[in-house]
Amino acid sequence: MVKDIILITTAYLLGSLNAAIIYSKMVKHDDIRNYGSGNAGATNTLRTYGIGVAFMVIVFDVAKGIIAVMLAKRFSGSDLAVYAGAFAAVIGHNYPIFEGFKGGKGIAVSGGVSLAIDWRLGLIWITIGLTIAFLTKYVSLGACVSIALTPILAWFMLDSIPATVFFAVNAALCIYGHRSNIHRLLTGTERKTYLRKKD
Repeated sequence: MVKDIILITTAYLLGSLNAAIIYSKMVKHDDIRNYGSGNAGATNTLRTYGIGVAFMVIVFDVAKGIIAVMLAKRFSGSDLAVYAGAFAAVIGHNYPIFEGFKGGKGIAVSGGVSLAIDWRLGLIWITIGLTIAFLTKYVSLGACVSIALTPILAWFMLDSIPATVFFAVNAALCIYGHRSNIHRLLTGTERKTYLRKKD
């Protein structure tokens, strides 16, 4: 029990390390949350600093999700600890203790934990999300549609109630984080995203 608590806490703290914020503060001596949407995620980083920095942020966020799950798998034999650690990493990313609990929306780190739980499931929903975003130029649409499919994918591919519950709760959290994007999509005011910084 103590080991599991330590692993979950570690996953949350790992998730709280936000690459977009770290880069903006250490390199730009500013805060990414002062620009664009105010979100400390890859999309706002792309719009503010360009594709190179955004790619770095995505890699970092995906990696911390993978590491959180792999640590739980390595040091705990409990599936519950694995899913709790995965969720803690996403919570940490969205509500980082180091940054006043104002972080990202959890998509990239969810990609990381999904890949670590089952790489096939993770690869499928990431591909769906990227395809929708590429075709429509609405990253938020790709993110919401694809992550909403993860509980369904988990149900059929993993045949595990705990996994399905985790992916359902995680999807709800990430979609909640996109509530303002969803409103703008419905009203036709959502901003499109391009693979370069636009003036």
